[in-house]
Amino acid sequence: MTDKQIQHTLEVYHRKAMREPTKRLRAAIEQASKKRCWYNGWKHEGQLADYGILHEPMREFLSAARFGDICAMCEFLMAKANAQIEKSDDEGDCANQARYWMEKLLKAIMKCDGNIAEKTAWLEDFQKHDRYFLADYAKTMLNKRNALSQEDWSRLADMKIEKFKNSPKVENDGRSDEDILSWLDDKEAVEEIEAALRNAGRSDEIVDFRKSILERFGTAEDIAEALLADGRAQEAESWFAKAIEQDPTSTSARARLREFALARGDMPTVAAYDAESFLTIPQLRHTIS
Repeated sequence: MTDKQIQHTLEVYHRKAMREPTKRLRAAIEQASKKRCWYNGWKHEGQLADYGILHEPMREFLSAARFGDICAMCEFLMAKANAQIEKSDDEGDCANQARYWMEKLLKAIMKCDGNIAEKTAWLEDFQKHDRYFLADYAKTMLNKRNALSQEDWSRLADMKIEKFKNSPKVENDGRSDEDILSWLDDKEAVEEIEAALRNAGRSDEIVDFRKSILERFGTAEDIAEALLADGRAQEAESWFAKAIEQDPTSTSARARLREFALARGDMPTVAAYDAESFLTIPQLRHTIS
């Protein structure tokens, strides 16, 4: 058998071995989370959840679970607990119980085999969807990211960039006078990618990454401003010219091109921009360099 065939056989064996432990733990979570909980603190009475039934199924599951198995179980527990919390009024009791077992699962993630960059990427995504602080321990784990090597950060950056490129396009909301990233739904993802590139020692790729985002989501003028901020004036000037082709009414792009012309002493071009601005909006300041 080839290495690939051996790996496939082992994977099939693992899936079969995990079938029953996964089934039993999911059933226990279903049972614990189906109750509509309530509690009256004045009368000391109510109906509370019992997540204690997870103890034995959880022990059995974690004894053989791999990274992918645990991630799927975390997501299942999150979904079921969220639904229960939303319909309960028990002073946070069911949330606290679910949080306890979520911490067990999250700790197991860091102990199991798997790539640290892949684990970090999953934890970052998972805790973003945590409405009721069930995955608080994920934040504790992510605070230890400084232990990642440059190679790990580089792998994490590549994973995030690939995921971002394959994500659905976000439409402009019309606030064209704001920076493009201020209205992106995935602004945080962009910031995380740039941070990962910096930690990987690949800061020189950040502007090109921003440029690729702006080409996808923004305008030529956005790209020009990003290039200018990085000190790439020659490229920026060509993009400001494209911005005027894209939007002939852009006074800010014309102002930038005038600045470039003035910096290199091209006074006829400066005069042309001043004349154009004066004809559009007559003001005394347009006649003064």
